[in-house]
Amino acid sequence: MKALLYFDQDGTLGTFDAMEEGPNGPALWNTSTGEGAAGGKASNTTVVLVRITGPHESPWNATLRVVATAEWPTPRSPLANQRISLKPYSGLPTVWIPVVLYGTGCARVSVTASVEGTTPGVTRAIAFRCGE
Repeated sequence: MKALLYFDQDGTLGTFDAMEEGPNGPALWNTSTGEGAAGGKASNTTVVLVRITGPHESPWNATLRVVATAEWPTPRSPLANQRISLKPYSGLPTVWIPVVLYGTGCARVSVTASVEGTTPGVTRAIAFRCGE
């Protein structure tokens, strides 16, 4: 998975993976007002891209489930709970499925993606923070 900031005012996407953590990860501080890694452009929306690989026959007849929650305004506030059929992607060795998260930018977000009926999914975080 990877996540890109979406800049609402001009319809562009960020150029870095917002899920990167560590000393080289983005500074996701007050991105809703354009600060930190947002580079002066406000971002209240995030596009999560989930990578599915094949050509395994069973996953393409399955469903991708993506659940995203934020730590604020209440713990585990829902941002997304989507089920996406993988049938349209049958025969493709790799696809990136987009999921749009609205209202992001001030609270840490947890995203879990799984193919229903298979092994446990993958969970990644986006370390958004806000404050003075």
